[in-house]
Amino acid sequence: MVKEFYMRVPETDELNACHKRVNASTNNGGSLEWSGDVQFLFLTSPYLGYVVVQTLGGYATQRFGTKKVIGCSLLTISACNLVLPIGCKVHYSFAIVLQFVQGFAQGGIWPGLFGIIPYWIPLRERSRFGSCFQGSAIGAMSAQFIARLATPSIGWEYIFVVAAFVGLIMSLGWFLLACNEPELHPRITLDELDYIKKHQQVLPPYRDKIPWGSMVGSLPLWAILFSAFGRAWFGNTIGISGPLYLKAEIGLDDGSIGDFSGAIHFASFLTGLIFAYIADRLLIEDVVGVLANRRLLLGIGQIPSAVLMISMGYVYCNVPILLCFWALVHVDLSACAPSAMVNVVDVAPNFAGPAISLILMIAVTPNVFVLLVTNSLLQNMNALDAWKYTLSIAGGISLVSCVLNIVFVSTKVGKVAKCEIVTIVHRFKNGTTPKLTRMTTV
Repeated sequence: MVKEFYMRVPETDELNACHKRVNASTNNGGSLEWSGDVQFLFLTSPYLGYVVVQTLGGYATQRFGTKKVIGCSLLTISACNLVLPIGCKVHYSFAIVLQFVQGFAQGGIWPGLFGIIPYWIPLRERSRFGSCFQGSAIGAMSAQFIARLATPSIGWEYIFVVAAFVGLIMSLGWFLLACNEPELHPRITLDELDYIKKHQQVLPPYRDKIPWGSMVGSLPLWAILFSAFGRAWFGNTIGISGPLYLKAEIGLDDGSIGDFSGAIHFASFLTGLIFAYIADRLLIEDVVGVLANRRLLLGIGQIPSAVLMISMGYVYCNVPILLCFWALVHVDLSACAPSAMVNVVDVAPNFAGPAISLILMIAVTPNVFVLLVTNSLLQNMNALDAWKYTLSIAGGISLVSCVLNIVFVSTKVGKVAKCEIVTIVHRFKNGTTPKLTRMTTV
């Protein structure tokens, strides 16, 4: 996850550095003369590819396994970043195509990651495993730091080159170390294997037909989608529109924004680990059940951060308070990773990869719409009102989505997973022998 987001962050942070002119009154000192529309296409094209490939990523995970899907995705992303500086100088259309291909490749990362959780991660350790999603914070922090040091001295092009080589190294490490199932890992000990099998919620499923219809009709999966959509809108507001807000309204320069953002991302990573540890301890000590645990952490992560975001629109010209609120929003949101993001595996353990791919098809759309809404508000009203509405919309969507999730969420294995048992029984009745010798447990 560190690597995936390490690839994404330079696309936004270094875009301003590489552009000579954004509009008639703005010159960033870069070498590329791209209009605002071209920049918009450059930033949003990865997400279009990301949406297009989601169901294919879920199918590929179920069919070929996590190791191949994520490994090939990482290699493709790295190759795109390596060629991207050349594409930017040849023609913006080439750069946009590379961005689309990169987004297409990134579409396999999340389904692959979720597809491996039921095989390897015991139920009472999933929240701590969910802290690996905080790799996004480390990736963002690293990219901010390297961009700040490298851009003035060697140029924006080398940020992408560095990201590409880091990605290639991590791709090699993934192929060497990753394994789809514990039983197939060449270096696992018997004690480790026994521990994993003893604490599994469900054994590895038979790779049969994916129940797409049952997933679409699953209310708990829709509840997860609601919260994911709200967090995506919220996160893209602070991630994509945030630097512009910090510069235009709070008055930070580019260097200060990079330092401030890097520090916040690091703090978010640390608090994410703390929240994950607390969530698992609550389960291990039987303080709360799994459902209450998921609701509690989601509420802690989304409700206070949404209230703070809305409040920022009404705190005028008080820079220390605004910066404090901005930092707290990032830190608080890290509580969501060990709760809502692993809830998919609770509901559909046998098909977690395809399930998350369906959710992300819709949840990723704010990556495009946030830019459209923010630009529209800034063009049609004064800056203070525009930012107030931008922040209020983000906070309101996050708040409503959190409430919907808390009301309708579940941790019970639904028809999405139970249909697997029906398939197994049908095979036995027809006199055929399943490929695996273990019976799936629900």
